[in-house]
Amino acid sequence: MRWSWPRRLMWAIGLFLLLAIGYAIRQHTTRIALNTFQVPPFLLMLESIWPLILGIYVGTLFLKQRPSLSVRRPLFFGAVLPLLTLSLYLPVSGVVSWRVPLVPLYGTIYPEIAFATGMMFLLSLFSHGGFEVR
Repeated sequence: MRWSWPRRLMWAIGLFLLLAIGYAIRQHTTRIALNTFQVPPFLLMLESIWPLILGIYVGTLFLKQRPSLSVRRPLFFGAVLPLLTLSLYLPVSGVVSWRVPLVPLYGTIYPEIAFATGMMFLLSLFSHGGFEVR
């Protein structure tokens, strides 16, 4: 999509605001965890959903000028649902206090999985996205 410079500037300002809000959420969560030695479940869920929201926002870069709403089922079922399951595993297991084995690497990459989930979710909803699925 060809974007004019005001639209690019507005998108960059929006990205800056989203990053600033995400940083404030992380600082607030860290402050509560240091003071009380526990994190409330809603803050854990909010911190884990934030990369998903950021991924949806960045996914708008890959949409064309006038996308039409139609679900691309192979992309949705083949990418979004498995990624969503992986991205919700850690926060849900923390809130419910499951004693499920945790892969050590998974704890470090789950924000990236949620980010990819957000991008794939947005691209699977619109038929004229930047990526073509055949």
